[in-house]
Amino acid sequence: MNRLAFALAAGLLTASATPALLLAPAVAAAPADTLTGTINAQNAGRLTGFIADRVDKVVTVKLTIAPGTPADFKARNYMAEASGDLFIVFKQVGDDKIQVGAPMTSVRKAGGAFMLEGRFKVEYAGMGQGTMAYVLRPA
Repeated sequence: MNRLAFALAAGLLTASATPALLLAPAVAAAPADTLTGTINAQNAGRLTGFIADRVDKVVTVKLTIAPGTPADFKARNYMAEASGDLFIVFKQVGDDKIQVGAPMTSVRKAGGAFMLEGRFKVEYAGMGQGTMAYVLRPA
């Protein structure tokens, strides 16, 4: 019996006794495109790398993002601020410079921090001055 036939047979044998087992892989896969937690100057590469790796995918984020001032930009290569109707997070890690933008309608401010929460489609927005830019569009 080949591996595929064996896997199908095993699935049929367990399906009647424990149907939840068949759903487990789909449920377990969902967190791969989910990012939660707190983002700041020290760990912003976590956000920018996550987004850069998911172009044309839908992601779920629930983040508290520390604001980044011009001093943070110069000292730590980090920026997180509202610019018109766009919220921008920039981080440089090594030679990789990545900017992530999201509409301000998806961002709120709480206690001095930005809260970014929702489901978004990741779109590549281009490159300028060595910075790769990505946009989060509400999905």
